[in-house]
Amino acid sequence: MRNIQFTCPRRLYPGAVCVVQCRKQGYDAVLEETQTLPSGENLLVLRTVYSISCTISSTFYPQVDALSCVRSCNREFMDDGWCDFQNNRGYCDWDGGDCCASTVRGGCVRLMFPSLCTSFLCQCIDPFAAENMASISDAGSSNNALHERKSTIKRTIRYGRHHSITEPMSYPVVDASPDMFTISLADAAFLLRNDVYLDRI
Repeated sequence: MRNIQFTCPRRLYPGAVCVVQCRKQGYDAVLEETQTLPSGENLLVLRTVYSISCTISSTFYPQVDALSCVRSCNREFMDDGWCDFQNNRGYCDWDGGDCCASTVRGGCVRLMFPSLCTSFLCQCIDPFAAENMASISDAGSSNNALHERKSTIKRTIRYGRHHSITEPMSYPVVDASPDMFTISLADAAFLLRNDVYLDRI
């Protein structure tokens, strides 16, 4: 749970903002939300979180234990007319529509790295694409591929899980002001669970 850190003012007060970032480069801090599709299926939606705020009730919003890290999108390869399997996920807007004939410019899907594609990584799995909306009532291979892809995403968005800690630790920040400190997500959760406040004198 130490994969997320945030930098906060040394004294927290209602309205104070902490900057959130993932420790591992190339990952974004996100909040998971569930969206119900017309088919009744639940779709996992990941919203990028850049900061959290201290509320008037002395809690963080969004809650620190609700955050996780996902691999960042390679924006250079999104919406470029080539289906890139690394971006073919909801968080990256399904590679900007490049992996479905109904959403790609020109109507023809081209694979960027054909040799790296598996049975579903470069398929049209955007649940909002015409190909998948037309087969909402079907329980065929398209839905199976979507379920398989969602399982893969769930397995890969969380990296380096660690055991929770018992004592809070602070981490130095490069070029940080003396009025700022950085603390990991696990440490913040520990402090909140044990009613320890982050105020520093």
